[in-house]
Amino acid sequence: MKSDIERLTGLMESAAEDIENCDLSVEGLSPEYEALGEAITSVLRQMREVYEFTASIADGDLSVLIPERHNYFAGPVKDLYYKLRHLTWQAGEVAKGDYSQRVDFLGAFSDSFNYMITELEKRENLVRQEADDKVHQAQIRSEKYKKEIEQQMIYYHTYRDYVQSFLDFRVQYKKMMGEVYELFREKRYDEGRMMIARINDRMASDVVVNKRYSNNEFFDATIAEMASQCHKKGISFIGSVYIPDDYLVKINNIIEYLFDYAKLVYYLMDIRTHGDRKIVVTSKLRNGWLSIIANYHVETGKFPPEIHDCLGEDGSLLLDKMRCLDDHPDQFFNYLYNPEERKIKFCFHISAASAEK
Repeated sequence: MKSDIERLTGLMESAAEDIENCDLSVEGLSPEYEALGEAITSVLRQMREVYEFTASIADGDLSVLIPERHNYFAGPVKDLYYKLRHLTWQAGEVAKGDYSQRVDFLGAFSDSFNYMITELEKRENLVRQEADDKVHQAQIRSEKYKKEIEQQMIYYHTYRDYVQSFLDFRVQYKKMMGEVYELFREKRYDEGRMMIARINDRMASDVVVNKRYSNNEFFDATIAEMASQCHKKGISFIGSVYIPDDYLVKINNIIEYLFDYAKLVYYLMDIRTHGDRKIVVTSKLRNGWLSIIANYHVETGKFPPEIHDCLGEDGSLLLDKMRCLDDHPDQFFNYLYNPEERKIKFCFHISAASAEK
């Protein structure tokens, strides 16, 4: 039979080999060794509790029960446990985007963790900047496509109107040629020749869509549309606008006012009290200023004392808007209203400085 010392020694050896599974009971010790046995088993139980607690933390289980306060062996491990819990919370905050989190209680690990946060913040800022740049580029492309679509719509409407005018003219042409045939059949040759001259004049005034009116796509389409509308309204039209290369580079900076300028010309087309009308749109370059000029002249019809009575309310508002450019240092608008000679002249002036901005 083993002595008390041998039993206690075996208990210590067994705990050293497998503290988690060893038998910590030491019943039946003699009275003089009972206190020693209880002290040894108490220490071993605390060591087992620390071992199990540490093993759970090592497995990543931070929901494990914390050792009781009387277990002084667990003090450093409990401190590590609380730090890991706090670190876990900080990592969650970083994952949510809070890059202000910093760790200062884990030595060299703190430096690595803090460096990781800094790099994550840099990368996110870089990704966000790249995304903002892509959005900006997409907006630029969208505006570009929008303008291209607007120009294509102008081309479409011009071509559509041309085709329709051609179809209308073809019907009239057949009718007029029938009249010519009847005149010649009746030997009314002079009247027949006059009818042929009228047909030739009509064909000569027809709008040719492929004709180039300027060296700028926007102006070319705009003037082509003007020509088409004039043709439909029976107005004689001549248009040719040349824009120097320096102005072409930044022409979009002033395109809003050019739209308004073109609208003013359309208001001239809507004046119904005038007869034998003629519109001439030209340009000229002088002393660094590009001037786009629209001359409106009629042979018959009364001109009221004020231009606003010709243009109507909407046209007058647009005219006043364009006149507000008079104080602009790089572009201005003026007009000449001459009722005695039945003339109206619109002038839009653009400086090279405005084109370079």
